[in-house]
Amino acid sequence: SVFDFRQRTGNANRTQGNIRLSATELSATLEGPLNKNKNLTYLASARRSYLQLLFSAIDLPIRPDYWDFQYKITYKPNTKSTLTFLGIGAIDEFGFGKIKTPTQDKLYTLNEVPSIEQRSYTLGASFSHVLNRGYLLFSLSRNVLDNNLEKYDFNDASIPSNLRFRTDATEAENKLKLEVS
Repeated sequence: SVFDFRQRTGNANRTQGNIRLSATELSATLEGPLNKNKNLTYLASARRSYLQLLFSAIDLPIRPDYWDFQYKITYKPNTKSTLTFLGIGAIDEFGFGKIKTPTQDKLYTLNEVPSIEQRSYTLGASFSHVLNRGYLLFSLSRNVLDNNLEKYDFNDASIPSNLRFRTDATEAENKLKLEVS
C-alpha cells in the first residue's frame, strides 16, 4: 500500500496554537515564524491517548496507550526555492489490566493477545527549486520501526518459563532522491 500525505506550512505571520480534547486523546499544535523576514516557519504537534483509562473504566482487559509527534520547518530563501525539514514519531504500547468481571471473551483476550511495544519515526529534508520549465527536487529521509511483541502465559512475566513467544524486530530505510522535471 501507499501512504501519501502533506503537512501544511506553519503560519508565517504570527505564532498561534490550539489544544484539543476528545473522548480518547489530548493534542496540541503550535506554529509560527522563526525570523523577522517571515521566510522561516515551524509547525509542531503532539498527541497523547488516554484510552487505557477509558478501557479500564468500562472493564475491558486491553490497555492501548500511544503518543505521536510531528514537526515541520520550512525556509523559503526566495520565491523559487524551499528547504524543508520534517519529522514524525510514534510510541505505541498495548498491554493489559485487571478486570473486575471476568467473561469468556475477556479471558480469551487476556490469554491469547500479546503485549506490543512499537517505536517509529521518520526524519527528512528536502530542497525544491522551480526551474523555467519544470522543477528540481532533492530529498533525504530515514524511516525506522522498532516492533516488540511478547506473550506470557497468564500475562505473568515474573516466571521465565511462562514465555510463550517474543518477537523483536527493527526495520530501517534510508532514501536519497533527486527528481528533475
